[in-house]
Amino acid sequence: MTTDLAQVLLNQSGAWKFFSCALIFCALWVTWRYFWAAVSLLIKVWKELKKPFIPWRWGSLFFILIGSGFTSLFSTQISDGLEWVEQKWIDPTYITSDTSSFAVKCFETELSKNLTGEQMQILVKWTDKIAQDCGSNRLALYEVYNSECALNPFAVNVRYRNGRTDTIAASILQFTAAGISGLSTMREVKDAVIKKDLEFLMTLAHAYMVRASQGVRLPNAANVYTAVFMPSFVGGDMNTVLASLKSSRPDWYLENIGLDGHYLDGQKIMTSPKARDGKITIHDLHLHLELKKALLLKKYSN
Repeated sequence: MTTDLAQVLLNQSGAWKFFSCALIFCALWVTWRYFWAAVSLLIKVWKELKKPFIPWRWGSLFFILIGSGFTSLFSTQISDGLEWVEQKWIDPTYITSDTSSFAVKCFETELSKNLTGEQMQILVKWTDKIAQDCGSNRLALYEVYNSECALNPFAVNVRYRNGRTDTIAASILQFTAAGISGLSTMREVKDAVIKKDLEFLMTLAHAYMVRASQGVRLPNAANVYTAVFMPSFVGGDMNTVLASLKSSRPDWYLENIGLDGHYLDGQKIMTSPKARDGKITIHDLHLHLELKKALLLKKYSN
């Protein structure tokens, strides 16, 4: 939690960045003074207790100003370093091959937080039908649901433009106007989300996945996600490039840049902006899904 807070402060922009860095150094200074006071307490209790914990002398102020300026200049590097330490040593996440009923139950427990008992039955029914008709399985589809809608079938992704909100994606597979063209409309999807008509949304998800899979089996989550993310590349191998900065549509990469930057350090799944190579492959989708799955299973394992 401490490293997360530090990263948020370090990623501020403009004047707030310097203020955030000053805040961090003040906190460090206070921490140091408390630590020193605790040690000195063993030697001269009364003398140390009479001293203020934050002596605003010129030396202290100089230290904070210089330290804040330095941290402000290298805030990105420091933030990345904190994130690396957290992923590597403090709270690592390991890749998992768990396909057991326990893994399925973890996803269904999360889904049930957003659904009634009847809605949960509808979702399971249609998920199994999608899996059957697309050569997949329930867990693989749950993993994609987790990435697309955070296991909330009524999730809506909006964009603010000219003071107005514009729905750009919605529901279990984050349907877009282009993606469901010929199957439905975004107006129908939004109405179904508002009414929480899961039967309609899952029927649409089935039609979408059957069309996107193009008769190709989707045995794992990365295959399913490829059909959702970029159907024209269904059946490709792990090295298949789905989006790239150097392609004719670099905006596809930039809109999904969070899918790039994952890598394995042994069995640990790591994420870093420095690991981004300007393209998103099916292997990147695989690591992205594995990270989200591992985090969810770790939550319930703990």
